[in-house]
Amino acid sequence: MKQTLNTLFVKQFYRLNLGFFLVCFFILFGILSFRDMVYFHYTIMEQAHTSRVLLLLCGAWLLYAVKCLGFGLRVLQTPLSSNFLYHLQGLTDRKLLRVLSELQLMIYLPALAYAIITAVVQMLHGHILAAITILLVQTVLIFIPSYLYLLTLNSTYKQIRLERVYRFLDFGSAEKNFRFWLLHYLFHQRKAALLGIKIGSLILLQAMVTYNEKNLNLESVSYLMLGLIAAHAILPFYLREFIEERLRFVRAMPISLTKRYSWFLLSYAVLMLPELLFLLLHVKSVLPITMLLLIYAIAAAQLSLYSSLLYSPRMTVEKYMLVVAVLFFASILFLAAFPIWQFALTVFLISFTLFVIFYERWEATIN
Repeated sequence: MKQTLNTLFVKQFYRLNLGFFLVCFFILFGILSFRDMVYFHYTIMEQAHTSRVLLLLCGAWLLYAVKCLGFGLRVLQTPLSSNFLYHLQGLTDRKLLRVLSELQLMIYLPALAYAIITAVVQMLHGHILAAITILLVQTVLIFIPSYLYLLTLNSTYKQIRLERVYRFLDFGSAEKNFRFWLLHYLFHQRKAALLGIKIGSLILLQAMVTYNEKNLNLESVSYLMLGLIAAHAILPFYLREFIEERLRFVRAMPISLTKRYSWFLLSYAVLMLPELLFLLLHVKSVLPITMLLLIYAIAAAQLSLYSSLLYSPRMTVEKYMLVVAVLFFASILFLAAFPIWQFALTVFLISFTLFVIFYERWEATIN
């Protein structure tokens, strides 16, 4: 039985998420040299007793636990596996909960290992309360998903309560207003890529604050944000592919180009909120809030520019990535030569203009 359960849960989870783990491993351990990587992670673990770092770590652990929970619930709802799993109802609730907790522990293990090392570092530095808090968070993130698995298997839950969990995991219903469909698609279908990009983005921002705390200025923050915007370039590709291949009927609807463009702009404005909040929390003492808001506006506008360029006829993936690289270096030169507000306004106007020009022309390339 254990072998079958490991195949259904553990092996399948790591096999399906191999790409996600490779991306996370590269972001967390492959960017810096070995010595800098050890120092970087040790610094994070050492500062885990502070509220900001602890909140950031708990947020990352929670997101990964939600990912594990979503996978586990999907396995329980799969007909081929559920026919076998429902035989587990013959076990007592205590034994079944122990089995399910072991499965949750195995798929949550990468985050748990990082948390345990962090707790040990905190204990060595005398922060016993922070270490206990970290371990309690891990216990909750293992127990609650396991208990939800138990309720699902035994069918003893109230449907309304479990539907709330499903809505949280699915990030809303597919019957959302058009302007939220793009976000729903990313949160529902592209969670792994989105989560990997966001974790890497926040880690790089934290590294910037940690290593350049005394030398932070507008240029360093802006240049790093331009790099992070380029790292998000895969998301506009996903969105254009989704709306033009799965939602082709939208083209026949009487919706203005301005509204269609606003779907992309709104999506990117929401997606870049974590970076904006991080900057407001950590950099507001160095840069005025107006500057941080302009950087945020540049991020949303430049991602919208990527979407507009994707509607250019005969735009291939290779050409698109080349354009992203060229725009990254061009943006650095432009930002160094002109005020930041002019840069933000220029990117927005170019983005909207190209969208209006290319949107109708791109329809002729649809097979």
